[in-house]
Amino acid sequence: DFDKQLRDQSGQMLQEMGIVGDVAFRQAVEIFTEASGMPDDDEAAKTAKQQAYAAALTEFQSVATDAPSYERALVYQARSLAGMGQPDDALAKFDELLARVEDSSFDPTNPKDRQRREQALAECLYWKADLLLDKAVNRPAEALALLEGFEERLAGQAGFFEQVKYQRITAHAGAGQPSEADAALDELREYSPES
Repeated sequence: DFDKQLRDQSGQMLQEMGIVGDVAFRQAVEIFTEASGMPDDDEAAKTAKQQAYAAALTEFQSVATDAPSYERALVYQARSLAGMGQPDDALAKFDELLARVEDSSFDPTNPKDRQRREQALAECLYWKADLLLDKAVNRPAEALALLEGFEERLAGQAGFFEQVKYQRITAHAGAGQPSEADAALDELREYSPES
């Protein structure tokens, strides 16, 4: 379509000028978003969706390691792998970002990069927990450990807080901890009375 053609032309011009930035990441997100919106109600549709996720994965893998959204690209690589039906590979890719966060040689050096890191880490923890809670993986205790201290560690990512609280309820229930699930539900109600 016209918008995609114009975007591709603009991206090509920026690359030729040496202004790469996040063009590759933004293009990959578009492919991922299209894949996630595809139906999967029969085998042919499921196969087509997995192929679309594979195309998104390839695009996310092309994001340069020095690109501003490289760490978010790692999260999307993991999500693409999950969409392809490869949960173990997806979990390993999430762990790749978590290891990078722990390696001080990759620490962000300015406020904008620190903000990007926090966003990527919040996305990583949320989506990895989501995968751990999926019926096919079913590892609620690991999800609980992953989400421990989320709100304190990532105070600037309040947009995730309510969903993380829901994840904790689900994880406690999945781990056979009804009293902890009730306490997590009370915490959610206190945080968001409309929930």
